[in-house]
Amino acid sequence: MDKKTKDYILEKANELYQEGNHRDIIKLITENEEASTDYDLAFILARAYIDCCNYADDDELELAEAILLGFPEKANNGGWQYLIARCRHIEGNLVDAARHLQFAISLGGFEDIDKANELLEMCEEEIAENSLSYTDEQRSEIISYIENRFGKITRIYKDKNPLGLPIDIARIDSDENKVCIFFVTIGMGAYKMNIPPEYQKNNFEHSEIQVSVLDEEIDDEVCEDVVAYIRAVAKFPFEHNVWIGNAHVFSNGKPITKLSDINASIIVDNTPSVLSICNLSDEINVKFYNMFFIYSQELEYRINFGAKAMFEKIRESKNNSNLYDLQRDNSCDKPNSRYTNVLLCDEIDYSEYFNGSERCAASKNILYDGERVGYMRRFDFSDENMAKANDSGWIFISESEIANHAVDPTSIEICSLNTICNIDVQIIPYLQMPYETVIVRNRSGNFEVIQTNNQNDDDIDEKHLS
Repeated sequence: MDKKTKDYILEKANELYQEGNHRDIIKLITENEEASTDYDLAFILARAYIDCCNYADDDELELAEAILLGFPEKANNGGWQYLIARCRHIEGNLVDAARHLQFAISLGGFEDIDKANELLEMCEEEIAENSLSYTDEQRSEIISYIENRFGKITRIYKDKNPLGLPIDIARIDSDENKVCIFFVTIGMGAYKMNIPPEYQKNNFEHSEIQVSVLDEEIDDEVCEDVVAYIRAVAKFPFEHNVWIGNAHVFSNGKPITKLSDINASIIVDNTPSVLSICNLSDEINVKFYNMFFIYSQELEYRINFGAKAMFEKIRESKNNSNLYDLQRDNSCDKPNSRYTNVLLCDEIDYSEYFNGSERCAASKNILYDGERVGYMRRFDFSDENMAKANDSGWIFISESEIANHAVDPTSIEICSLNTICNIDVQIIPYLQMPYETVIVRNRSGNFEVIQTNNQNDDDIDEKHLS
């Protein structure tokens, strides 16, 4: 589209917007086939669709969302985030709307920032009215359940989630009958987690977490570290609109306490339902999961072989390690392990940007050492088994391997595409590009797209590489 045409459409659309003629804006922009690929016009079109819809099932809302998802590179644009928030609000997803509004306001740089603040205040009021925190009666029931199961609460660590709703952590000290300190969340279960339909049958939408730690040599500083880690996990479903359940793993890449190198955790459902479910008023069932602290190598073992195999390995370790002991031996300790502090769990869900594909291939330098992607290519596999194993077609090689021309084919592993997105978010805008596309990171640190339909990889000039 030439600049003159675009300027005319922008000027006319602004006039119509001031007059409130949103459907005329839609007609104006959709009549031009090139408008959908232009960010400025796409933004105005998405806004017009949103201004025309009032209900979640309106066609205009679906069209607006399709436009917004078509520009993933605008994820850090305040105005773009504001429009996504408006869609979520119309859908009735208040928590997600508030999350996008907070992000939009923090980014700034858009005209409707005052309206964003007003909508955020409205969302927060609606959230409070919709009981995303326990009522006084429910909180009393939770506390009663905790004390009946674990013992007398000796301290409550107060905290709130990003929208000001309480997520506290109760502490129950050891006594003559038990050698562990218990930490149990109070408030996490008030939020209904976003569980995919296919997993809803065997998972609970409301849950709390309990952690047991041996009392020996645990000082106040260590307790504060443990509480901070539990708090981060408890906020995770709310902050990212996801869910937690049996065998899910978490890691922030840092030691949880000063006592050891333990730096990860796993959620476990190993308590009979009659003991682990608190039935609240209003027919809400809250599941209390156990959370154990594990080493990063054990987390890697869990990902490769499953949770059951990991626990069997811990039980079979030569010192019969106690899971409650923060100073226990590492059952998967390997002298030359390459695993460092890379998050191997899907901390943030980016799946909306790659059309449901789940798998890719990546070098161990990226997957285990956390190196940036230096080369990425999307293959269209003719072999059915290869296509099934790597359904996205993407293969990622690290920056250092490309720069040194030292790619080891045996170091390539099939893994989660979402995992690689978490390691290097800069790949996300390119994930929907067509097959047989090659992308390299140039010397300036930016990705450069290279068409290879008629070009051999050997023809990629060294000037492209970092």
